[in-house]
Amino acid sequence: MYIGEVEASVLDRFRRSGGLADVETLRRCVPIRRDQFDNFIFEATLWAIDEGAANSFSYACSEFKAAYRSDQTALGSPVPLVPPAVTEHVGRIVSRWQLGRQVAGAIDLPDEEARLRAELYLNLGGDLGDGLAAAGRRLCSRMWSARIGDGFVHPVVGGHIWNSNAGSYGGDDVGGGGPLIDAIYAAGDLTGRWQSEPDDRPVIDREIIDLAHTLGWKL
Repeated sequence: MYIGEVEASVLDRFRRSGGLADVETLRRCVPIRRDQFDNFIFEATLWAIDEGAANSFSYACSEFKAAYRSDQTALGSPVPLVPPAVTEHVGRIVSRWQLGRQVAGAIDLPDEEARLRAELYLNLGGDLGDGLAAAGRRLCSRMWSARIGDGFVHPVVGGHIWNSNAGSYGGDDVGGGGPLIDAIYAAGDLTGRWQSEPDDRPVIDREIIDLAHTLGWKL
């Protein structure tokens, strides 16, 4: 899954940069349903964080739906440590999704797909009046904070990716985007310290986890 590839890439970067006695200590095992769910949120928000085209949402829906091809009623089934209201909401969106016909020259999704994307972003990321992309960035931030807080990614690996997902939400906007946007930048400060202050890594790991615990899937 894409999320696993990104985490592996960060691990490899740490390995090549040196300074880690055993990079294997940074790996985590993740239940398959949780990986599928987190991967869906990650891929569905790539457009919002400036890492993917608009159709990345379509691809995310297609992949998630395919994983439940044998039983489409299970799309909103329980996911480890994710509130049922959240998984059920995602299930309703994906079950309604159908690949629309792209208009030649269009840079955004067909109308119905765009409505579903907006529903996902605004309901789970929060509408603070700062636009759809900002809501999508909050949703992505929420997923990474939950993944870190639940122990499914090492805090510095997750924190590094969490911070890299700031997208184009400029530094001047920090504060206006709410705690989920502020946390993206706080994660960057903490992971920077983790790399430059090796003696304090256990303490910084705890600080990243504590930050993650203030957010997660608390809607």
